[in-house]
Amino acid sequence: MKRKWLLVVMMCVFMVVASACNSSSTSSSKSNGGESKGGQGDETYEIDIYTFSNGSSTYLFGVALAELINSNSSWLKANALESPGTFQNTQLVMSDENKRKNTIGVMAIEEAAAGFPPFKEPYDGIRALASFGLNFNAFVSIDPDVKTLKDLEGKVVGIGTPPSAVRVELPKLVLEKMGIKPAKYENLAIGSDIQALKDGKVDAILNGSFATDPSGAKWASNPAMTELGATDKINYLSFDTKAMKEAIKELDELGGEPLEIPAGALGKDQTDPYVVQATMVGWYADKELPDRVAKEIVRIMAENAESFKDVHPTGAYISPETMAMLGLDKSLIHPGALEYYEEKSIDVTKSPFMK
Repeated sequence: MKRKWLLVVMMCVFMVVASACNSSSTSSSKSNGGESKGGQGDETYEIDIYTFSNGSSTYLFGVALAELINSNSSWLKANALESPGTFQNTQLVMSDENKRKNTIGVMAIEEAAAGFPPFKEPYDGIRALASFGLNFNAFVSIDPDVKTLKDLEGKVVGIGTPPSAVRVELPKLVLEKMGIKPAKYENLAIGSDIQALKDGKVDAILNGSFATDPSGAKWASNPAMTELGATDKINYLSFDTKAMKEAIKELDELGGEPLEIPAGALGKDQTDPYVVQATMVGWYADKELPDRVAKEIVRIMAENAESFKDVHPTGAYISPETMAMLGLDKSLIHPGALEYYEEKSIDVTKSPFMK
């Protein structure tokens, strides 16, 4: 009987020791990998990354991020999905409670909060995770008589398609603040606008590009604009900074911020500094996305930031520091993302925009 009791005691001791060793090994493995704790028994948590159309840089970055998550997390898995665009991504989480807990994407955080069309009422649930780009919109012309925005008085001006604070409302309002009255505005989709300019149907259009440098000194070549510059001299029509700031304020801070691009950054025809309306592009989620998930996404993106330049030239912009350049109040950064930035002493208040 005593022998039997001794065997039982020995077995209990062995199980306790084995359990402690296994727990220590698991903890050490997690710590060494830098992973955010999975929790809930480390069950797999799956998210969807909503991008743009296949072939766009946003789609490429979304696919790359999903692959990085799947190969660098033991508990978080991701799927990259095509999407029609920013507004659709935002409306998806606004209308579907289940999607709020497992969706990230490029979203219209400020437009949704303001109830700006197409949103019928304000929604303040969107939070920022990380920036992956800095882009701009500003006018260009190939008409030798249109060298500044003042020369657009009485002209036909191409802008984007509504609803859009960035490519419709803000540029129109800035021209109004500058006292410029075009004869007509033409709503043009990206791609068809350059052809309209070539055909002489409009006198100026909105040009755009993405930064390849955090300072905004280097920009990726826009293939369509490069092609246009090969046959025509491009005139870069700089915005008035004061008028833009007034317009942004009137639009409840929608539409971007002024940014000065150094002379020559966009090619030989850009002989002077170019003041543009710039916006940050990034990954967003609903505040209902679990903090541990948000933190894990940001951790993996930051630790692999260098790899994005191999995905697309504009990926050279991405670094742990630029990821945190969201141009937003701290309260609009997802708590999980903010926790990561603060743990790594990364400043979330920095901005490339003009003061």
